Amino acid sequence: MKIATAKDYAWNKLVVQPFYKRKFSSIGTGLHIQGRPCIGGLGKVQAGNNLSLLSKGPIRITLLASKKDSVLSLENNVFINQGVKILCWKRINIGDSTIIGANSFLLDSDWHGIDGAQPKMGPIKIGSHVWIAMRVMILKGVTIGDNAIIGAGSVVTRNVEKNTIVAGNPIRQIGSTTTGYC
Repeated sequence: MKIATAKDYAWNKLVVQPFYKRKFSSIGTGLHIQGRPCIGGLGKVQAGNNLSLLSKGPIRITLLASKKDSVLSLENNVFINQGVKILCWKRINIGDSTIIGANSFLLDSDWHGIDGAQPKMGPIKIGSHVWIAMRVMILKGVTIGDNAIIGAGSVVTRNVEKNTIVAGNPIRQIGSTTTGYC
């Protein structure tokens, strides 16, 4: 494993950060990017302070606000691991200090209709201090409360209460927490 040098940090600050900051409609300070995420779309991708994107390897992070009126909003201190896909048709909000594990998917729409109908969609709202483990799929219309923990490989099709630990397909409550992850 390569250890980051002062030269690596300088490159990130002088070249990488300015390049990616242009891809956001608004962004706070402290952007940290490793690798080459795919960020864009016709809509708005907004981020608060201290956004961390780990997008190394062949499977990159994708943050996409696809339609003109769509809004993908990431609050402060959000960490997104490699391979995560967040595809926003209408609205996705991710709260402060949320961690999203590798290869997870967030989709606020079916992205296609059936029998000529429009795609079904619903906003996704993730509270603050939420831990979404690896390979989790969060589908349209879901709200996840503060301090919730979603177990690896879960499929989330319904709301998750605050301070709840859920896992499975479909999800079920397997525990509770008072302060969330450490």
